[in-house]
Amino acid sequence: MIPCGNKVSISQKISSSEEKKRLKQLLESIRPRNYGIIVRTVAEGKTASVLDKELRGLVKKFENSLQDLSGSKTPKLVLSEINRTAVIVRDILDSSVEGIYVNDRETYYDIKDYVQGIAPEMEKIIKQEKGDVPIFEKYDVSSQLKKGFGRTVSFGKQGYLVIEHTEACHVIDVNSGNRNKSADQATNALTTNMAAAEEIARQLRLRDMGGIIIVDFIDMSNGEHRKTVY
Repeated sequence: MIPCGNKVSISQKISSSEEKKRLKQLLESIRPRNYGIIVRTVAEGKTASVLDKELRGLVKKFENSLQDLSGSKTPKLVLSEINRTAVIVRDILDSSVEGIYVNDRETYYDIKDYVQGIAPEMEKIIKQEKGDVPIFEKYDVSSQLKKGFGRTVSFGKQGYLVIEHTEACHVIDVNSGNRNKSADQATNALTTNMAAAEEIARQLRLRDMGGIIIVDFIDMSNGEHRKTVY
């Protein structure tokens, strides 16, 4: 919510143009005057009553903050941002998330309370881990982090990326790992390049890579295949 605004902005992560249109029309109809709205991905598919309830809660929180500010002595904290854990959950939570596993009791209840407020139907995916095995070991996170940040990153059955960093740019080389020549080599190259493109996108986000990025895909002689990868 944006006080003193009048614009409704929809998350670009919502791919359906029809859903974007529905949300925009819906929120325009319930938006209080002089309040702008930023619609996050988690709003996708939500009913009018759910969105209206959350919007009213945000307006009430803002108005209460103004009342609290009136006549108070400075300096004074009027309203603080939600904690870092809730920020992460807010940014990643959507229908594709199947589970959130937490090994800290206080953090577990913080996340649970936050999700109850924004997406109560997803509260059931939050699980508290109570075992003796470290949570990163149990879900193989540590080894994946080591692999994910190494110079070489495997993907698919045999493919792998070689990622090099220089002062000027980042260079990513795509390799199939398959040295056997076959009659269907063009299809193999396409399949490997498509899988590599997905993994590269994941690596860019994981490593927070920006600037000039050069990707050397496996050569493809078929023009349609090149268009598909593009």
